[in-house]
Amino acid sequence: MDSLKRGMVDRAKRVSSDSHKGVMTPPALADVTGDGVEDIVIPMFNSTVLAINGDTFQPLWSNQFPMSETYSTPAVGFYNEDDVPDFLVKYAHGPGYPIYYYSETTVLDGKTGKRLIEPPLRDTIGAQASPLTVSLEGLGNDVFLVWMADCKGHEGSSDEYSFVKGEQDFGGVSEWKIDREIDR
Repeated sequence: MDSLKRGMVDRAKRVSSDSHKGVMTPPALADVTGDGVEDIVIPMFNSTVLAINGDTFQPLWSNQFPMSETYSTPAVGFYNEDDVPDFLVKYAHGPGYPIYYYSETTVLDGKTGKRLIEPPLRDTIGAQASPLTVSLEGLGNDVFLVWMADCKGHEGSSDEYSFVKGEQDFGGVSEWKIDREIDR
């Protein structure tokens, strides 16, 4: 970090790369190996959460969320009863920006990367906000706060939609209209 602060980027080491979509948000840092060194949990824009050993820079685990993207940094917390930090993640599903049909929120076990919440929490709007953890005393007692939105009468829906044909293009941005009625 000292080298980066001084602008010496030639000393930087690549720990992961993705030629398809890359990384949009900062990683979460937490010691999941118990060696006293912070490990790196990266929310990749390519539908993958990747955990990397902070000492050896070797992959620890990964979990995929097919047909999704994220703009959210994982929230670190102790969501189960072991002494390894876990990660709340949120992914928007659909063909890609700016069209998302729904979002899923789940917790990944810091030790294994496996999902602790099955099925994941689902909301009908592709929310981009990062989740937060409220830390409480005792293992497994942390709680999370996450923004979720549903259309009335369509809670948890993952219906596909399309833009109304013939809409005007405003400088590359189409007017956003959904061709299905949503109760307000």
